[in-house]
Amino acid sequence: MYEQYSSGLLTPKQRLLETDPGLQRELLLQSQQLRTIAADYQQSSQLFNDKVEAAESVGSLVRKSLDFATTGDLTPEFNADSLAEREAANCFGYTIVASECLDKIGVEHLVAYVNQHAFVLIPDRKTDRLFMLDTPTKELYCEVTSAIGGKDPLSQLEIGELRAINSLYTNEVLKQLSPEINRERFIDSRPWLNFSSSDMRFQDNPRDNILQLISLPSIPGRKLLEMEYNAQIFRRQHHPEKAVDLMADLSGIYLDVDSRNDLAEADRLCRQLISTGMGEEAIKVATVVDESLVEGDKSKNVFFLPDSMRKVANRTGNIELMEKAIELYQQLPPSKLRTGKLTKARRLLNVLQSRV
Repeated sequence: MYEQYSSGLLTPKQRLLETDPGLQRELLLQSQQLRTIAADYQQSSQLFNDKVEAAESVGSLVRKSLDFATTGDLTPEFNADSLAEREAANCFGYTIVASECLDKIGVEHLVAYVNQHAFVLIPDRKTDRLFMLDTPTKELYCEVTSAIGGKDPLSQLEIGELRAINSLYTNEVLKQLSPEINRERFIDSRPWLNFSSSDMRFQDNPRDNILQLISLPSIPGRKLLEMEYNAQIFRRQHHPEKAVDLMADLSGIYLDVDSRNDLAEADRLCRQLISTGMGEEAIKVATVVDESLVEGDKSKNVFFLPDSMRKVANRTGNIELMEKAIELYQQLPPSKLRTGKLTKARRLLNVLQSRV
């Protein structure tokens, strides 16, 4: 039996009672509002528009149950107890709660991840249409059929892929915004929408709004979000050993592998591990990341594992490990970057050997 993260979450959130003390609170997953949404959906024809209506209703209900909170050094571990106590979450938490509600009412959906952001993706098997439920942002409850490139996500998962890999064209998503919304301000407050810092660059560099989209079935998707999120929280709290325990189970499915993010979170964790004398664990993390890279990745991400080995070997004086790093560099396609890293590793190897 899988954990239900929102099992103790009440609706509406406590903050709403301050303005309307007469509101009655009940467990979200057992609430009359969710039962009503479920009944309406089950009695419908369950076509694409019916799924959209149910999803939008779930999104509204979740927003009434949670406040949005960014992640900081004091953010507690994400679990059912902390969620119920705080009544606040980031996009990962919102997505997890919305997904559990959608499972409860019988709406098929996927958990989606793009540029360090999570949302719900609702496919329709009959029409191949796709709907985005970015739960905390009602402006992004929209159809995204034309905004997603690549093979149909459901089709990828049904042939046995652990995850579906697609492209998300956020310029197409943003066409759904109402004309009354200040587009520049909207983008600036949601940095996940592109890889540049200004709306002008967003217009001038089309590649900036083509994002790597990873989709997973609902139950494993929720678990993966929880594990990856808690690994980040533990790293922030300077408990890298706990983060490693979670990362060890993410081989082949680690989410944050878009090359434009420079593997920043994994790199922070590896640096923390190396600085505290946990080099072997750092290599485990780097191996998980390497095994999760998208097939055909030709970015500098491919250097992450040999780079991590080189750093650990240099810090610990491990000649054998440095030789392994050199071997991995040699297996990569020729490039100026590879040449530079290979030269550096060989120089360090000579230094280590001279100390023996």
